[in-house]
Amino acid sequence: MNADNVKGFIFTVDAIFAMVVAAAAVSILLYIHFTPQISYQEPASEAYSVMQTLLSTTVAQAAAGSTYANYSYVAGNSSQYTWPMFGHDAADSGATPGYGPQFPRLLWDFGTKDDIVPGISVADGVVAFVEVTGTAGSRLFILNATTGKVIANTTVGNNFIVSPMIYNHEIGTANSGDFFNFYSENGTNIGEVQAQDISLNSTGSAFNNYFQISKDLVSSSNFTEQLSGTIGSYLAYGNGAYIASNQPTTGGSPGTISSFGLFSQGTAREWMQGWTRNLGSVLNTTPPSISGNYVGVGWGSNLSVYSLNGSRVVALTFPTRLSGGPALANGSAYAITGNALYSINITSNSITYASNILTPTASTGSSLFERMPAITPNIVYVLANGQLFEAFNRWTGQRLWAAPLNGTPFKRIGDVAISGGNAYISDGTTLFAFGGCSSSPQESLLQAIATMYVNGEGGCANLLLNSTYGTGNIGIFINGTYGPAYKLANFSSLQGSQFISFQAINLPTSSPISAAAWVYPYSVQDVASDNGNFVGVLSYGTKSTGCTPGGNSFVFAITSLFRPSFSDYCNNAVETNGPTLSPNAWNFIGISASGSNIIFYVNNQSESMTVKNTITPVSKFLTIGDVDNGGPGGRVFNGIIAGVQLYGNVLTANQMTQLYNEGLGGMPIQNNSLAGWWPLEGDGSDYSGNGNGNFGIARYPLNYVSSNYMPPSLKSAFEVSAASVPMLLNVNGTYNTYNVSVVVWRK
Repeated sequence: MNADNVKGFIFTVDAIFAMVVAAAAVSILLYIHFTPQISYQEPASEAYSVMQTLLSTTVAQAAAGSTYANYSYVAGNSSQYTWPMFGHDAADSGATPGYGPQFPRLLWDFGTKDDIVPGISVADGVVAFVEVTGTAGSRLFILNATTGKVIANTTVGNNFIVSPMIYNHEIGTANSGDFFNFYSENGTNIGEVQAQDISLNSTGSAFNNYFQISKDLVSSSNFTEQLSGTIGSYLAYGNGAYIASNQPTTGGSPGTISSFGLFSQGTAREWMQGWTRNLGSVLNTTPPSISGNYVGVGWGSNLSVYSLNGSRVVALTFPTRLSGGPALANGSAYAITGNALYSINITSNSITYASNILTPTASTGSSLFERMPAITPNIVYVLANGQLFEAFNRWTGQRLWAAPLNGTPFKRIGDVAISGGNAYISDGTTLFAFGGCSSSPQESLLQAIATMYVNGEGGCANLLLNSTYGTGNIGIFINGTYGPAYKLANFSSLQGSQFISFQAINLPTSSPISAAAWVYPYSVQDVASDNGNFVGVLSYGTKSTGCTPGGNSFVFAITSLFRPSFSDYCNNAVETNGPTLSPNAWNFIGISASGSNIIFYVNNQSESMTVKNTITPVSKFLTIGDVDNGGPGGRVFNGIIAGVQLYGNVLTANQMTQLYNEGLGGMPIQNNSLAGWWPLEGDGSDYSGNGNGNFGIARYPLNYVSSNYMPPSLKSAFEVSAASVPMLLNVNGTYNTYNVSVVVWRK
């Protein structure tokens, strides 16, 4: 369509996109002028040109060197490996050759009634784990590793705590003291094996583990724990050696580490014990870890590394007892104590670094020592307690992020399993799956972006589009809906919902602080007991007991008069008499707090206020859509919230205007102390990379809705260009045809 064809028409934005949706061919182009022009010059085919570029450029080509590469696996980060834990690669290096998540985006979580056995197995696109259900019979669960949906679950025995194993698309686990059952990956029982020759009577212990361990066998760490008594036995295999560690007995016998060989005698197999070393009488002997010609083991606050012939080469004692590890990889040992991650050089018998672990919290129960660091080419992953999942640079020890799990310490805290670029964690009664932005390196940018939007991965789609194209005036519409608004978090006070991350760890604790968000309030219904007449948008900290030097909270809220407000429980709530929000409509709101000065922003208008004291919030009790601050909420937002951003610095008026014009699908202000970024477009993860919160997990589920939102800069655009193409998109495993439009606009 050329300019002459539109001279006599006035189009609304809705009319434009009705036409776009009706289009079914790439060739349709729309150039619409919203205001009279002095001359009508035919513009370049902007939208069509952009669309062709997005169709002809692969994700791998576009992502190399971009911001998106830090959030995904497309820039040379192979995710094809399915080894879920250390010690299983062909070179016996101890590190998985596959990459784990580069930032803590929560993919899904799965809750069980009873504890999950520490030690899950991931391979061939499935996750296998055992739930301990007592006398009712433990159950084997098989889940889809991508979606977390249950494929099968079946009873496997009474009170057996044994890690399932995956071998050649079969899953094996114990069903009694004498047998192992094997299942297909759809849960069909395909046979059992008698395991009489697993018994090690000479040591007074029993290995309830599959006896044919090989490099093709995928098991979280090839160990099991005996449920009753104080005797626990663990088995590891590597470099042709079977190594077992045992707990000390109640009768005073010390814990041990021993080597074994497995020999065939006709049709039978027999264990042959080699060397044994006493470890001491302190409880909590860890499972052994093998890498190359070394094996490591810990007990109490001690760590030892032996050569495979039994010679001790490392002996260290830490200030506090080991709570995880050691995991050996490439000549180093990695171990967790109550407050630190240690890297030890095996050759020099010396500590390379000791990195502080955040909020170390003592776990209850006997399974504290079952947590192993997971080693990948560049990152060490640690589940240090039942509250945080942390990642450290493997070579320097620098903490990369720490993601809260929205829970308190549980009795059974498992290992971190790495598979297919994702991390899987069993934490008490919840299984978590973390992963970066996932897209096929060879699919087109447009295919990848559109697929992400329709699957509720708007945050990743925005990252991919903005970091690779980066113009700020390009948008993707799918069946007439603006891509970032395809799935947005719907908060409802009528349902009494709360959305809380108890252990946020990287939030600003002193002025200056800024925040911004897009909100669509249905109504303001304050049900809190103190009649404060406001509902929360973003808050954190604790209720103040005094004002020295200032309040301990940061509460950004909306009053019953639809005005933005601020409180820190020291200063009284500041309710502006300035611009108001519109109910049942999209509104941009922002706040910049510096010293005692507050500036509110509503839809590109501002008002300045003053408070009495400096703001000094505490970095905890992070809340979106409510106000918690360590006590009952009740100030639940009733509506949609998206594009929430938090900064440890002041955003200028121009920067607030930039966020307003970019809309809820825009990128945060760069290099401005970004502390948190929650797009809330299909998931509740923090996309800042700081790991502040994973909203919407099992305890506080989020509902997502589609919205009629469009960026303000598009609504007020002088010129709009659009091109459309039908695309077959995979939505949760089902393919459907969608009309995908590329829209370019000019102010």
